[in-house]
Amino acid sequence: MNIRTSLSTLLIFALLAAACSDDPDTPNPQDPDTDLSDTGPDANEPDANEPDANEPDAEDTPDVDGEPDADDTPDVDDEPDAEEPPTCQEDSCTEAGRTRCEVVDDAITCLCDEGLVEVGDQCLEPFCDAQGLSEAQLLADTSNTNVYTPRAIAGLGATYAVVWSDDLGENSTNTDLYMARFDRDGQQIGDNIALTDSPFFDEIGPHALASDGEVFALARIEYSATQNKESLFLERFDAQGQSLGVSAPLVEDRAIVSPNLVATDQGWLLSWKESLVEGGDYHWTHRLAALSSTGELLAGPIDLTTYQADAAPHMIWVEDHAALVWRGYTDAAAENDATFFQRFDALAEPLDEAPIRVGESHSYSPWVMWTGDHYAIVSIHNARYFLLNTLDADGEAVLVDEDLTTTSANTYDTHAAWTGDAIALSWRDQRALILQEFDPSGAPRDEPIAFEQGFSTSVPTLANLGDFMALAWMRIDSAPNPMNAQLYMATYCAH
Repeated sequence: MNIRTSLSTLLIFALLAAACSDDPDTPNPQDPDTDLSDTGPDANEPDANEPDANEPDAEDTPDVDGEPDADDTPDVDDEPDAEEPPTCQEDSCTEAGRTRCEVVDDAITCLCDEGLVEVGDQCLEPFCDAQGLSEAQLLADTSNTNVYTPRAIAGLGATYAVVWSDDLGENSTNTDLYMARFDRDGQQIGDNIALTDSPFFDEIGPHALASDGEVFALARIEYSATQNKESLFLERFDAQGQSLGVSAPLVEDRAIVSPNLVATDQGWLLSWKESLVEGGDYHWTHRLAALSSTGELLAGPIDLTTYQADAAPHMIWVEDHAALVWRGYTDAAAENDATFFQRFDALAEPLDEAPIRVGESHSYSPWVMWTGDHYAIVSIHNARYFLLNTLDADGEAVLVDEDLTTTSANTYDTHAAWTGDAIALSWRDQRALILQEFDPSGAPRDEPIAFEQGFSTSVPTLANLGDFMALAWMRIDSAPNPMNAQLYMATYCAH
């Protein structure tokens, strides 16, 4: 055989075998895919082992859901992040006399400096340096003035005022209202100011004067030519005693007794005792009304009593509500009476479903005070005994008919006020006036102070003026006129 021919033949068979083994559907990785028959769902996707030339690398890939990364996510509840509570800084409280700083209920509160006391919205030097009663000061000396005419006292900032009814003339047929103003040292500011000038009588009650921190307001009774046809007004005065306006009559053509006024966060609350007199018959009721800051009627008047009323209501304002006590009958025949307590908001809406009966005795002339955690109610029993009842903040009885003290002579009137940590009580005993302090439990704090001995007097009106008390009373100076009544006042520093 020819060797060249044999080698050529073998080379031809080798080339044919290689040509037969090529897969026409398997593209050459070096050549582009030119097979137009590839029409499957992944026709436009790269092969699994090839990178996608239209997508960035994984480390450069943005969030595909359109949301920022977790560490960049804003609050999704639209609420601000919790704020840090305020803290006292050096410049938090810079008002003179009020540079102490405290955080109360997450708010900066500026307090009076050490050694100063809060009076209204002012920080002042304390009035008292020791317990005791000051010398009496004569305010008015006119004949024929009714010794039992009430006096009313109220404070306004660093001043306070006393209002009373006076005839200013012997055998006069009318009385008008007057005001005397005093500074913190007890010095009278200017002369007595005539508040009214009417042809008939003008009267008030021992709690007819109040202050809202800006002005004085006075609830006054104006008599007419017809007996038992009286009217009740509210009049406002500035700190100098100048009238700021008088309301329309709040009550007309009634017999009216002892208006009681307190300032509220809505204006004023006014209570009083009234009767429509027909044929000489009286049917007394206790009323309550809410007034605006300028004296317009906001709500009421409402009746406090179901049956006839007895002793006039006494009312105080406690933070956000009024507390009232009164004496009223428990039956239509007016044979049995009791002391009642009830609370109201600034619009005369009752906060207690019904009046709460206080104590079990038949006492009268109730007075209510707030001690900070209890309501203390003082009343007179059988003209010789003073009783204390206390209610907790829910109106539940704590102390019932606790004896405070006894008198050596019948007394039908008393005045009580809270000093800040004790009950101050004044009354008339024999021919002297008595002033004494008691703990909220009823225990006496000191010996009674007797003054005005040997004179016929009215029971002093008491008023708490912040860090001291003020008293005002009438004295009968029988010489030369047996009806020559004089008005006195004094200050008292409690324990």
